[in-house]
Amino acid sequence: MIKNIIFDVGNVIWKGNSKSIINYIKIDNIEDKEKISSFFQGFRSLDLAEETIEEHYEKWKENNNLNDDYDNKYKNQLINYYRNREFNSEVINLINKLKENNYKIFVLSNNNEQAINYLKSCEETKNIDGWVVSYEYKLVKPDKEFYKILLNKYNLKPEECFFVDDKEKNVQAGIELGMSGHVLDYENNKADLLINDLRVKGVKI
Repeated sequence: MIKNIIFDVGNVIWKGNSKSIINYIKIDNIEDKEKISSFFQGFRSLDLAEETIEEHYEKWKENNNLNDDYDNKYKNQLINYYRNREFNSEVINLINKLKENNYKIFVLSNNNEQAINYLKSCEETKNIDGWVVSYEYKLVKPDKEFYKILLNKYNLKPEECFFVDDKEKNVQAGIELGMSGHVLDYENNKADLLINDLRVKGVKI
């Protein structure tokens, strides 16, 4: 019996990934857009808490030989990129319904401290019972040890867990540990197929 639903963040709770944020940044020209696209590369170091967003920005600025004019135009938008991320409303509605039916809701995410602290402050995440995020443990999906931290921290049985992620390799790692799972293709299917898979597993929605 499924008792716990575990969600990824990017492309699941939040729309798109960090690169998609470029669409919300006010950019003066095509050249700047190409340079700013590169800012969102190398975020693994953020996910592993090897650097802060501010440090990542300064390194990116130096590597691209950018002048201080970029600070005035883009710095605040880039280091606060997560504030421009939209929620997948159907997923949030699903989380709320699951909570009403007494399921426990968890997050397992490769992400950085600043983005997650902001996410935790949002009204949309009020029904999440527990969080395990890569920056805290210096591990990332699909490393199974990362999943085991979640299971041990909250005393969860794998066979009672259903894991939702946008990457097949991450869901497969959970399945190999005994979980059920679903690869969410939100852009094409919204949450419809996810809801169907949950119902097949006997989850009340």
